[in-house]
Amino acid sequence: MVSCAIVAPVQGRIRNLAVQGDFEDAARFFFHSDFGLYGKNNRLLESLDRGLIFHYAGDYQASIDAFERARQIYDELYTRSLSGIAASWLWNDATLPYPGEDFERALMNVFQSLNFLALGNDQEALVEARNAVAVLQLINDRYDPGQKNVYADDAFVRMFMGIIYEMFGDRQEMNDAFLSYKKAVEVYRKIYRVNYDLPVPEILKGRLLSAAQWMGPQEFHTYQKDFSEADVSDWRDNGPRAIVVFVIYRGQIINKVSSSILLPGMDGFLTRISFPRYRKSWRKSFTDPITVRGAGGFFQKVAVETVEDLDAIARSNLDNRRARILAKAIARPVVKQLVLETAEDQVRDKAGQTAGDLMNYAGNLYLLYSEQADLRGWETLPSEILLGWAQLPAGDYSLCVRDQDVLNFSVGANEKKFIVHWIRQ
Repeated sequence: MVSCAIVAPVQGRIRNLAVQGDFEDAARFFFHSDFGLYGKNNRLLESLDRGLIFHYAGDYQASIDAFERARQIYDELYTRSLSGIAASWLWNDATLPYPGEDFERALMNVFQSLNFLALGNDQEALVEARNAVAVLQLINDRYDPGQKNVYADDAFVRMFMGIIYEMFGDRQEMNDAFLSYKKAVEVYRKIYRVNYDLPVPEILKGRLLSAAQWMGPQEFHTYQKDFSEADVSDWRDNGPRAIVVFVIYRGQIINKVSSSILLPGMDGFLTRISFPRYRKSWRKSFTDPITVRGAGGFFQKVAVETVEDLDAIARSNLDNRRARILAKAIARPVVKQLVLETAEDQVRDKAGQTAGDLMNYAGNLYLLYSEQADLRGWETLPSEILLGWAQLPAGDYSLCVRDQDVLNFSVGANEKKFIVHWIRQ
């Protein structure tokens, strides 16, 4: 209960600033505040919010430091303490440290890679790419075959890390790029299309074909049949032109609200079952191209496409766990009632009927108000991520989204660069 009271106002303030795009104000709030704003059970959430807010605001070193702290906390929380688990049965799941969602852990490597690339450190970005593969394997290994989460892999993370391999790795790492792209196609087809209505992106089709060309004619012809209309531009041998990948974050991820059901319990006790659900939301598809403008009237439209629908992933992931959440929510009041009945009998024996009745009344209040759904989550994440790319001559440019210039950037000859921008809707 205490941890929820601490985290809600502070994180709510940060989320509100993020929703408005006021990332510099949110970053200043964190910069001038010591770590520990969210409470001891929400250290991970605070680290994730700090990391992403600093990333949005362009303070990449601060973002790297915050995500590194988050990584350490993840490692600490991997094995939960028995005392913490016991406390969750006598109060609620918010008494446990927030462990993070699987998709939150996987995405952290993407943001960290982009941080390193923004600072010109492509070797550390490659390290994050390799770490992402290990993280996805760890997520798969955490569940028994009969208890696999719907989020068993991340197609976008696979594709993104393939792009890192292709753009910044050596010739030998083109094999890693090919394998990453190949796996990404598989996950888009088997998981993303089925669960999130997200097909294989066009950018991935082209990247897989390009990597397959490096692997040999047999691999290339295997995928050419499926992706015959894909753009097979070679990003590793692009001559004097720069390769620019645009990463567009859109909106803020949906957040959780509580649902409750009042039920009669044993011996006159009332019980309340509380469980989380995501708010209903509707989001219009982003179909507009972005525009790059340069000197001398240079004008180029760039198609962008959704490659990660975090609203759909979050909702599907929670729905997939609903049976497990409800089972614990139903069982927990029974455990509490047994404890309260024992305490009530002891009070009645020692202090009489009136004291026992007061204990019964207090027990009813405890059962009603101690049951609270765990509504925590990484709420500064975008609702979706879009990708696009362009080949550009060396020069100075402005990025235009919906007829508005949103940022300026420069590229050199044969440079490979990521441009990151957040849009509200």
